[in-house]
Amino acid sequence: FLYLMVMSDGVYKSIEAAEPTTTNASSVVAKWFHACAQDDFTSASQRTLNDLARFHEKAFYENQSSTSCCKRDDMTLLVYKFQMKAHAPDDRQQRSVSKMTKPRTSQGIKETVGEMVNKSFLGRLFSSPTMRTASSCSYISEGTVENVRYHRDAASVPDHKNEDTYFVIDEERLQACALCDGHDGASAATFAVEAIKHYINSDPERWLQNDDCVETKLKECIMLTDDNFFEQRRKYIEEKRHIEAQIPHDMKSYEASQQYPREVARLQELESLISGGCTAVVAVVCGNKL
Repeated sequence: FLYLMVMSDGVYKSIEAAEPTTTNASSVVAKWFHACAQDDFTSASQRTLNDLARFHEKAFYENQSSTSCCKRDDMTLLVYKFQMKAHAPDDRQQRSVSKMTKPRTSQGIKETVGEMVNKSFLGRLFSSPTMRTASSCSYISEGTVENVRYHRDAASVPDHKNEDTYFVIDEERLQACALCDGHDGASAATFAVEAIKHYINSDPERWLQNDDCVETKLKECIMLTDDNFFEQRRKYIEEKRHIEAQIPHDMKSYEASQQYPREVARLQELESLISGGCTAVVAVVCGNKL
């Protein structure tokens, strides 16, 4: 088997915060997942994240002087199992793939193939898959854990609702998955995951034409999603600008709330509708190519 692992930035941050000496967080996750998958592949992602959450929490309570583990971000892990073998590519098939380096500062999603699937497999031809089961769940393992803020003298509670969203498509000739890591709310991540899924599902055949087509369609998919997201919020942005023009720009917030209470209240509502964004990683397998 070959495995594609896609994980949110919260997974990386949790490992690096709990174990600062770690030099390759993706290898740690791959090792933990491999151990969990020995018993049950389908639930291995969730059990891996549960173990990581306990590891992170233990690091916080054991290190009284450290503040690096005072909270944990949302964590999501998707693992797709390919029941096929990889061909050794010839020169025409060889793709130039930049070597993955450990992120120092980051926002959003990081993607890895872990130690079980090296990045050199990207773009390689796969042999025909073996007999697939009718249920796609045997090929997909997914897990997610909500964020939390630790308190030494009180119960630990989430900071906010889980802002990670994802989807998996598992058809006979086309497989795809996307993980969207929301920032400042889940609205953008929710919008993105639905838009990307709809775009891929609307015409699966166009993804099977050739390699260049896949790359072009992926870029087009992301750009359309971005444009449509902002188009839906354009009216809120314009209304916000109109209201802001009515309030003197040099007026302090407290004074504005006293003299323009309705306008300030509406600005707060608009801010919640406008704010937020997400980063995403999308993986597509078609024509036996990743």
